[in-house]
Parts: sequence; C-alpha cells; structure tokens
Amino acid sequence: MDVTESETIPAHRGWVKEIDEVDGSGEVGYTVRSEHDRFEVFYFRDDDEFATYEEVTFGNSEIPDNPSLGYDSLRAIAVENQERGVYEAKMPSDGSRYSLDIEGSHYFVVDNSKYGEVAVEDQTADLPVVISLEVVQDRF
Repeated sequence: MDVTESETIPAHRGWVKEIDEVDGSGEVGYTVRSEHDRFEVFYFRDDDEFATYEEVTFGNSEIPDNPSLGYDSLRAIAVENQERGVYEAKMPSDGSRYSLDIEGSHYFVVDNSKYGEVAVEDQTADLPVVISLEVVQDRF
C-alpha cells in the first residue's frame, strides 16, 4: 500500500487508514507534515485499543485515565522542522521502513484531538496535512 495525499483533519478528530493484513511480515514507513500546527501519529495493532480511540474521537466518549497511545515504536509527535517551515512526524526518523509482523488489521492515525500528549484544550482549528504512508509485504 502506498498512500500520498493531502487531507484536512477536522478539530477533535483523526484521520484513519486501516492497514489490511498481509501474509506474514511487512515494513511500514511514513512522513506527515503540516504547515499549521503540531499533531500526533498513532499506530494501533490492537482492535480494542483502536476501538477506544474511535469511541473518544468519533463518538465523543470521555478519555480514559490511561488511554492506549498505540504501538510505541511507530508513534510520533510532530516536531517543528525549521529548515522546511513545517511540523513533521516521520518514522523511522532516517526515512527507511520499520519491520513488523502484521497479523490482523492495523490502524494508522493522524490525530488532531485531545486524545494524546499534544492535546490542546481549546483547539478548534482544522489541520491540513500531507500524508505519505508506505506498507510493504516482505518477500523472500
């Protein structure tokens, strides 16, 4: 799967891309940029954890005390890239891809809500982003 698109993520919501199961292992890499504000990227490998995220951001449920922030190795908080004049989240940071076993569906989320650590209490602005996501099935 190769996704490159511009999206505007509504305030208090997230942009979600479901990654279907591949046979065995695969590699994932992404870069997300915004000229406007910070954001957070989550990668959920557990359906229950993703369901909690959905209930909070799309169903307006209360955020649990210790919400899951997804798979830590693929989670990122956008930082300002002063050279480019954008906020950027990139994983892996060297531009390569991260290897992992892909069993079941996984969920890639660009978050513009109060769910994670970037939560801004009065955030009401939509967030324009450019998303590049690549998922490759390992072939031996």
